[in-house]
Amino acid sequence: MGSNHARQEANRLKRELVGWGAVQDIIQCSDRTLFCSSSASDRIVVEPHPNEDDAGDRYQKMLYALLRNVDMPDGDIVETGMRWGMSTVYILAAIWHQPDRKLHTFECGWDHYTAAEQLDKWKTSVELPTNRWYLYETPSQVGLPELAARETKIAWFHHDSDHSYECQSFEYDWAWRNVVSGGFISSDDYVWDKGRAWNEFVARVQQPWWKVGHMAVMRKP
Repeated sequence: MGSNHARQEANRLKRELVGWGAVQDIIQCSDRTLFCSSSASDRIVVEPHPNEDDAGDRYQKMLYALLRNVDMPDGDIVETGMRWGMSTVYILAAIWHQPDRKLHTFECGWDHYTAAEQLDKWKTSVELPTNRWYLYETPSQVGLPELAARETKIAWFHHDSDHSYECQSFEYDWAWRNVVSGGFISSDDYVWDKGRAWNEFVARVQQPWWKVGHMAVMRKP
């Protein structure tokens, strides 16, 4: 993929994001600028989980802003890994305004809590659409093929589970095969193992991508 094409795609996405309204965060991404925010009237207010700090809060808000505002095709959201449920809360808040979308979460649990118990510990200013949330307490290598077998239409895939090379490689390739055209693939902590799995994935698919903090985001053509 030539640098000119990548820059044009980055500028196109930038123009799309600039139209969001009240822009509050600007993330510098090498020679690209990614605008991530949402209007004040739609902003979610989240009280901290008793076991969570603010380390990931900015990234989670970026994920919320992207899901809330980018031009995304019809389809569901898939996330792998939820730990204490922070990303799940923000994703559910984003699709609160998109009644046809569902969230599919794959998580084997964290510490002595189940994933569902973790989500219950958050308090938010909106009623989360948990009736459109499907929790699979199974490894992604088992659950994702089963989801694909049901011909579920996927508009966004987000990785935040096992950051091993093997698991990341599997999930990125699964997402590329199953996310619909115009949809998105994102990954938290893509820099693990010096970004080996993500860099190899990018080399295979030859598509531009954007760095949002420690999250990588790619639109599938």
